[in-house]
Amino acid sequence: GRHPEVLRLMVKMAMRPPDYDRASRLSEKYLERYPFDSRMLLIASFCFKKAKRYGDAVDTGERLRLREPDNLENLVLLAEVYFRINDFRRAEVLLEEAIARNPGFTRALRLRDKLRVLK
Repeated sequence: GRHPEVLRLMVKMAMRPPDYDRASRLSEKYLERYPFDSRMLLIASFCFKKAKRYGDAVDTGERLRLREPDNLENLVLLAEVYFRINDFRRAEVLLEEAIARNPGFTRALRLRDKLRVLK
């Protein structure tokens, strides 16, 4: 088996220039071996979103949310994925959580504004 640092580096290399399909496959492989790496859960969720593997992005993001409910980046990333799959109610709930924790979080505020336009 490969060392975790090597796999982690391979994921980062696949992200520049972006090959999100490859990065998502590598991050998936990494998480099979090292499922407790919360940072990689966030990276994997991002890669899944970019690779349009929205179900995997949701699963991975929700796993991280259980571990780190206050992780603002993850809350907004999850909200973006839910927005993409048209689950606007779930996206709104996550955005409100993020904004409650950090009222000036620009990324969350922008997405909330997009949601309000759709209502």
